Amino acid sequence: MKKLLPLLGGCLLSSTALAAGQVSTEWTMPADLTVEFSGVTCDNTGSTVDLEGVLVTGGAQARVAFRNNMKGTHELALLSEVTFEIVPGGGSVTIPKQPSRGGVGGNPHISFQAADIGTELAPGFVPFGDRTYLGRCVQDFRQGLQQPIELSGQLIAMVQAVQCTSKGSDLTIDLEAHSGGVVGTLFFDNNYNSVVHEETVDATARVMLSPSQFTTRKGWGVGGAGGNPHIFLQFLDEEGAPLGEEAYLGRCRDLY
Repeated sequence: MKKLLPLLGGCLLSSTALAAGQVSTEWTMPADLTVEFSGVTCDNTGSTVDLEGVLVTGGAQARVAFRNNMKGTHELALLSEVTFEIVPGGGSVTIPKQPSRGGVGGNPHISFQAADIGTELAPGFVPFGDRTYLGRCVQDFRQGLQQPIELSGQLIAMVQAVQCTSKGSDLTIDLEAHSGGVVGTLFFDNNYNSVVHEETVDATARVMLSPSQFTTRKGWGVGGAGGNPHIFLQFLDEEGAPLGEEAYLGRCRDLY
């Protein structure tokens, strides 16, 4: 798993079986945000700061259980690691450089705040904590920060049976991963403790994820759970702890 700092643990909000063979999971996705501030200029015409950020995410696991009955007298459980790649590739998303000029004098107090803007299906604006004070433009200005955050996201697993016979069952599992986005805001204040004039500028990065390691389009032989077993799916965090309850997908032959 790629990371810059120790990641916060993911938290499952809900797990829903949408239809036979499909499970949708809303997930609070752990990530690390690193922001650099460069190109700082301050004069009588105003202030300019270039804002650039890198975001790196964590991972999860999927557990598929095959049971000969609902009690699970005979069970075979298989795990598959689910790690993620940022799109575009390279393991990071760059927040576009956004300069801000004028309005608060040549040596303003500057602070920064990141926020989750939600997914396209559920847009919103949730700040990741309070503002971080960076200093004054021409003195003691902080050049960067690192912050562990948790982004809203969604996982969808689609399971299809290839065959269900007395010799065992083979499945294909496809995974879709969707995420939210991050907006970083720079605040320029003429007086930090008692603001009279303030200017802000935003830089936004929409984060899209794709599974980089997942057992997809590959048969899983069962053996021991019968030719038409009951199939369950559950997402786990990267440490193996359950993310919500197990979802029942149906019997193998229901998934053709």
